[in-house]
Amino acid sequence: MGKDMPETIGFIGLGLMGQPMARNLARAGHSLRLFNRTRERAEALKGVNIEICGSPAEAARGSSAIITIVGDVPDLEKALWGEKGVFAGLKSGSVLLQMSTVSREQVRRAADECARKGAGFLDAPVTGGKIGAEEGKLTVMVGGEAEVLERARGILAPVARTVVHVGAVGSATMVKLALNVLQAGMVEILAETMILCRRAGVRMDPFLDVMGSSAGSSPLLKLKGAALRDNNMEPQFSLKWMDKDLKLAVAEAKSLDAALPVSTAVAALYSAAEGRGLGEQDYAAVARLVEQLNEVEIASHTPRTRTEAD
Repeated sequence: MGKDMPETIGFIGLGLMGQPMARNLARAGHSLRLFNRTRERAEALKGVNIEICGSPAEAARGSSAIITIVGDVPDLEKALWGEKGVFAGLKSGSVLLQMSTVSREQVRRAADECARKGAGFLDAPVTGGKIGAEEGKLTVMVGGEAEVLERARGILAPVARTVVHVGAVGSATMVKLALNVLQAGMVEILAETMILCRRAGVRMDPFLDVMGSSAGSSPLLKLKGAALRDNNMEPQFSLKWMDKDLKLAVAEAKSLDAALPVSTAVAALYSAAEGRGLGEQDYAAVARLVEQLNEVEIASHTPRTRTEAD
């Protein structure tokens, strides 16, 4: 396995992020052995250097590297430890890149299993959303041995613009959870401030112009501010997955005896939004809760005051 050499990669999980990532790996010349629970998503990528497999174990057999990027803790449990999971086909000398956002405990168990089988392991969650996945410009946080990371550079290159070696296995997962707590909180507060200005009759374009030229400016503010202004909730990262990640973060905080009062409140808001059927929309749809409380729509061209609403 080298930086510039094509690999045979077992790729497990072809969701919103996985499908474009797999496509970019194939375009870079890697051979892929794909598995997805919904076979049609794998069939959509079928090509000269892509083989569709019937199980994660089959995808792992004959692969020098395996990538898992599935939705949740139970999904990864089945994909790795199931009767036909990756560990039933993992060979000595290969490398498992675990790119799902799950718990530190599960990631560490996976690393231990790889060690028992003589395989390398990287804790490697990603951020950048659907656009970043499509453009091959994701940021990958990596936990694991530096030597294993160097072996996997050629696999990460077609999917990532930035690779950060965070530390030991589990540390990258912790950073990813912390990042999503931050982003979820930022989007919730952004929605509240947009509602505040709507209440005062302020138009959203100048509001966003000022915010984008201030110390509070960020790529996230620009992206989600425009989405809220235009009522565009096409998922770049689904609310159901943000809700899942916030639950994981709150559980990690509890295990570490860390008091996170605001983050816990933000997590409760996303859980409420998921409970109201907003899970398949972009996570910015948490704004719907604030809109309902205030009887004001952020995207409305004629914002209503409380008196007008009554």
